[in-house]
Amino acid sequence: MSDNKKPVSWTPSQENAIKESGKQLLVAAGAGSGKTSVLTERILKKILAGADVTDFLVTTFTVESAQDMKEKLRRKLSKALASEPENKHLSNQIAKLPFAQISTISAFCLKLVKQNFSALSLPSSVRIADSGEEKELFEEALDLLLDDKFSKKDEDFYTVLEKTACRGSDFLLSQYLTEIYDKLRAHPRYIEKAKALSERFSKDAENCNTTDDLWNTNAGKLITDASECICNDFQYEISALAQLTDSIGDVLKEQTDKYINFLKSGIDNAKNKKFLESAEAFSNADSFYSLGWRGKPLKLLEPDERQIFDQLRGSLRAKAKKASEFFCSLENDSVSQLKLCAEAGKALTSLVCDLDVIYSNLKREKGVIDFKDAEQLAHRLLINEDGTPTALCKEISASTSEVLVDEYQDTNPLQDSIFGAIASKDNRFMVGDDKQSIYRFRNAYPDIFNSYKKSFRTEKASCIFLRENFRCSKEIIDFTNDIFNYLWGKEYTDECLIFQKDEEAPKREVTVKTFFTNLKNKHSSVIEARYIGEEIKKLMNSFVKNNGKPLEYSDIAIMLPVTKTIGDIFSEELRKMGIPSTSKKKGFLTEAPEIKLMISILKAINNPEEDVPLASAMNSFFFGFSTDELARIRSYKDSSLWGGVVRCCGKKSSFMHLKLVSKKKVKKAPSIKLHFPKSTDLSLRNKCKSFVSRMEQLRYKGRSLECKQLIWELYENEGILSYVENLPEGEIKKGNLLLLYSDAIAFGKREFKTLSAFLKHTEKLDIQTYSPESSSAVSIMTIHGSKGLEFPVCFLANAGKSLSESHTGAKMPMVDMNTGIFTPLKENDVNTYEPIFYKSLEILEKPAELAENKRKLYVALTRAREKLYIVGSAVDNYQLRNSSPDDASSYLSWILTVNPDAEYLDEIPDESQLDTEYEEILSVEEAEESFEEEETARYFPSKLPRKLSVSELKEKSMGEYVQTVKKSDFLTVPPFITQSKQISGAEIGTANHTFMQFASFENCIKFGVEYEGERLLLTDMITSEQYGMLNFKNLKAFFTSPLFERISKSNKVYREKRFTISDNSKELFGNGNETVLIQGVIDLFFENEDGTYTVVDYKTDRIKHGEEQILCNRYKSQIAYYAKAVSDMTGKEIKECILYSFHLSKSITVDFGTDKQ
Repeated sequence: MSDNKKPVSWTPSQENAIKESGKQLLVAAGAGSGKTSVLTERILKKILAGADVTDFLVTTFTVESAQDMKEKLRRKLSKALASEPENKHLSNQIAKLPFAQISTISAFCLKLVKQNFSALSLPSSVRIADSGEEKELFEEALDLLLDDKFSKKDEDFYTVLEKTACRGSDFLLSQYLTEIYDKLRAHPRYIEKAKALSERFSKDAENCNTTDDLWNTNAGKLITDASECICNDFQYEISALAQLTDSIGDVLKEQTDKYINFLKSGIDNAKNKKFLESAEAFSNADSFYSLGWRGKPLKLLEPDERQIFDQLRGSLRAKAKKASEFFCSLENDSVSQLKLCAEAGKALTSLVCDLDVIYSNLKREKGVIDFKDAEQLAHRLLINEDGTPTALCKEISASTSEVLVDEYQDTNPLQDSIFGAIASKDNRFMVGDDKQSIYRFRNAYPDIFNSYKKSFRTEKASCIFLRENFRCSKEIIDFTNDIFNYLWGKEYTDECLIFQKDEEAPKREVTVKTFFTNLKNKHSSVIEARYIGEEIKKLMNSFVKNNGKPLEYSDIAIMLPVTKTIGDIFSEELRKMGIPSTSKKKGFLTEAPEIKLMISILKAINNPEEDVPLASAMNSFFFGFSTDELARIRSYKDSSLWGGVVRCCGKKSSFMHLKLVSKKKVKKAPSIKLHFPKSTDLSLRNKCKSFVSRMEQLRYKGRSLECKQLIWELYENEGILSYVENLPEGEIKKGNLLLLYSDAIAFGKREFKTLSAFLKHTEKLDIQTYSPESSSAVSIMTIHGSKGLEFPVCFLANAGKSLSESHTGAKMPMVDMNTGIFTPLKENDVNTYEPIFYKSLEILEKPAELAENKRKLYVALTRAREKLYIVGSAVDNYQLRNSSPDDASSYLSWILTVNPDAEYLDEIPDESQLDTEYEEILSVEEAEESFEEEETARYFPSKLPRKLSVSELKEKSMGEYVQTVKKSDFLTVPPFITQSKQISGAEIGTANHTFMQFASFENCIKFGVEYEGERLLLTDMITSEQYGMLNFKNLKAFFTSPLFERISKSNKVYREKRFTISDNSKELFGNGNETVLIQGVIDLFFENEDGTYTVVDYKTDRIKHGEEQILCNRYKSQIAYYAKAVSDMTGKEIKECILYSFHLSKSITVDFGTDKQ
């Protein structure tokens, strides 16, 4: 939730940012400083002064931000026009606003490409490939490349396989190429740059014959830079250790000084490139660590001092060992390693260039490009190979009065080059905050922003700092400044936040809670979640926001370093405590259980001979086989599961009814005596027969319908959507299913493809799961997800999580744009090693990763407006304190080093209890490692459902317990369905029901039902197809009926009222003794003159006069639950239940009984 308010008056720095002109400007805007308001006001001021809105080029980070800025400008211009109604300039600007160039950088580039498609030899219909299509094309390009190189025995290809750690693995090689390609494409003319880089690298390696030669190369500079980084890493601990022992006995100080001198000797030798001597000094320091501190000196330390002492020297020892190993490795043949690296880098570059050609050709064949292509092509349109602007660029630049870019800290070199080309020397306005750049994984380069910040100190280029924070409380700002004055030192001094809120507020200190526990991370997360849940309960009872309003759940956010798995734990614990929550985690769609089940069903339809998906589908609610029944079917050991099903039916072959994909022969079934009682055998036999018949129908549809049609058929007519929305988190599950359907639509647009092709497509699907917006729920999100948002209350949880998670999987290539491509190399047929240059890049990468973590913490601490909590777990107190700014284990260690007086809690719940509960929470995750149907059964039980719709109960009472779409759903039927079959009675009934759901009764009386039908059509409440199905004669009869006369006279009339009640499963199904939730929507109920209520349910069934009792019998159970629900809601007696038959234009009173009231 975001609630930024325009400051009452502009601060001097904001005023400066709004009015300053005639130069390039960089606005370094701290968190909550109103940068968007400043950017919008700057544009407004220029428009009011006579500028044209279409003369600006404005880019934002997201589509939503661009739309929001346009809307803010529209409101401000409209307000200005209201005070000057005759001002034609303002009215023209409002009219031109939709055409203003306010968009994302990708949208701007795409527009430029489409306008100049012929110059780029692109079709006029060129479009952006959707994510799934892009991934498929790229993987196809990889496959084509590898096939070609294998068949031709390409020299570069085999060099990579023989020299690098790929070890002949085409999968690992594909990962290598993908990683390199992604890094390169963040740069302009990346192929030309990659080739030039490779040539220079090869030339350096060729001319390098001695170690002295090495230091004159860019690769040698990597080593010296890494050496300097290693040496600098000792400074904090050396200083802290010396300070600690200065005031203690001479013996201890003498021993400590000796140890420090060994370390300093290693550092000095490394700086002078005496790497062997440096390694020896660090090795001596390690020996002294083991032998030097003995006897009484250490006893001079107090317990607390001893803990700190041991922590400091332990950290130094670990660093000394790594330093010694690094400098020792330099004595290996670095020159030979350089030549091997250059050879492997050249081969990889060649493969990447070939990959680019194949990938580009595939996209051209399809008439598509991706977003990175749009930026690269736009760059080519704007900038010549020699770096000079093109004629088009000059034309655009001349017509652009100012280039304004938001979130500049997240740009990459390619984007920076585009902006630099279009802007002149005095009209580029850049807004951002390098302290909030947290997208390195997307190839953001915060160093670009930082370099401008340092260099823009001239008459023609200035940097303006916005430090005033209008968002956070003074306590939060002071806390944040304390942390980052420590972490960033002097560079933060000019940018520390200043409290600027102009309001009185109660003092609310930042709360830091630390749990000391030896439990695993999953268990500590449960503890943290429970604490946060209890704290939320207290807040909801007592917290009043600064605006005087009570706190709502939607005012609270829980931020986590990562949400996968941990987010589920927090959601589950809050649910147990009755606290609603919504997770902003971005999991992959195909990981969702309901999507896994749906894909299993589609796979079973496509080819029943695949055992795992068939078992998963059969064991779900969709087909309703229990695990025991599957085991009995599977007792036919010599056949597939499908073969067992068919043989249970008494058939001889699994191919009697279905044409299967599989071509393997199936033996004739021998006569086998079944291993279960005859009664059970007959029951299972009938169930299998029904299943085979149903599969026959579904497989026919699978062959005759497009994928989107088949999926919708399963959703609507087979009741999948109706079922999932009654499950826990039903809205999310339904949203995920609709995302799969949307993907099927997009898939079908590319070209008509088979179900097999779609299933193969889903294997590469990287769509993210559905995230609903909840009006009243606690938000659970990652720190990345919280960027740009703010909440009255925030919890930063899992703050004790390690910042340096252990690396798993193969190490990927590293690209240095000044040197070349480096990768682990093959030592022999078994072992691989990391050359010194690769190690150097890893060392140089560490400060960048650390800086990213600091920026993430800054973002997290500045999301809360009024109250901030930091919650984390650790093994002990001393593990957290006295952490170096550049060497911390977690966010919590930084925070507690600055704030040592935080509260510690060590009351840990019983671990066995946690184990049990955690298993329940993580059953979805663990199910991925087990048989697929077990996971599906977890979410889609095949026995008694936990929730039912009333329409399902109606069918149960008719002896047809079939999952159907609830009458309350009224899902819009896609056009392809109505075009492919005759209109059914059910569809006509749905259309008329929808009319009654949304119609204004008042309009129907005043203007007639025809008018109201047209209104609903124009407002998209009904479709044109549904409008054509409306029976206006029967609808008109309702509004002239005695029943409607009673309704119109009532003072209390309720329409479309949702309800949830519970009942016992034994009463519903005749077995079990469980509570089942029943949900539904009541069409209408109203209060009678005597205070009782009448329930009305609309029916469109086709029945004859005299058959009214049939209708009553059909819906008696359903209407009884409606009566019970109304009675529970109102606390009043139900006098009457009426079925209104539109077909008969008649009210039918139902004897609903009293057992449900």
